[in-house]
Amino acid sequence: RMRQVPIIDATGIKTIEDVFKTSKHRGTQLILSEIHSKQVMEQLTESGLLASIGAENIVERFAEALTQADQLLSKQ
Repeated sequence: RMRQVPIIDATGIKTIEDVFKTSKHRGTQLILSEIHSKQVMEQLTESGLLASIGAENIVERFAEALTQADQLLSKQ
């Protein structure tokens, strides 16, 4: 849930990248929601992190993230 993240720097991108890698290693899926900042979205895109996470795992609302998580869990 990133609604209160107005800007992000290289450290923030690296942190999200580390969380993503850890999640992937553990067999879990990272879902980001409520990215309202154009700057944050641009940095995620430029870093290649958006492509790695997958655009389908970037959602507008927290409720959508919960729904997506439920769907992923039901496939297991």
